[in-house]
Amino acid sequence: MTCAACLLALLTSCQARGNKMEGLSESAQKDCVAVVSEKMAVAEPATDIQSDLAELEDDIILRVKVIYAAVHRAYDAEDWSDNMTVLADNYCSRDWNRTVEAVRRYDDKYESEGVGFFDSDYWIMGQDAKDLYAENVRLETMTSSKDSPVSSATSLDPDRALVTIDLHNFDHVRHVRLTLVKERGDWFIDDFEDIDNNYQWKAGMKEYLGL
Repeated sequence: MTCAACLLALLTSCQARGNKMEGLSESAQKDCVAVVSEKMAVAEPATDIQSDLAELEDDIILRVKVIYAAVHRAYDAEDWSDNMTVLADNYCSRDWNRTVEAVRRYDDKYESEGVGFFDSDYWIMGQDAKDLYAENVRLETMTSSKDSPVSSATSLDPDRALVTIDLHNFDHVRHVRLTLVKERGDWFIDDFEDIDNNYQWKAGMKEYLGL
């Protein structure tokens, strides 16, 4: 029996006795009925929110799996020289891509040797890729635009999520935390964090640019 059904049974029982609850004044009886009615009103929506929350978590995890399936296909190809840009256009946030573009313009202007900031690749956490795949995709947190944690007790309006993955490349495993943001009707990566080396790529780019 659901919580709401239990409350309904209690309320019905009270009403069947003409609200004559032993040991309670008439005013207290009315208060009791009001509380039961209020709890009935919120019990089922809370269950619905929990169900929606679980579905949302599944959607975010699936999105990351889809992204890294594309990463795997891209780096499994013979020519993956443009992978960083193509994948970022498809799967990274507007702000991430604006920051990357600012770094590239900076490098074009000031780095005569052509090395610049991106001497390694944030998609693979290195310079080369072999047997690349991601597993153990785990949702850590979801937050709303007001920076409050999203839980079953709040309305479901998250626009930011943290997800961790185990990224396999060659015979190494790198632990990566992804920041995702909701925009354009889907979830996009807004930052990459190399957990093992305590390095956040977006913060690194902004420091490089002097921001």
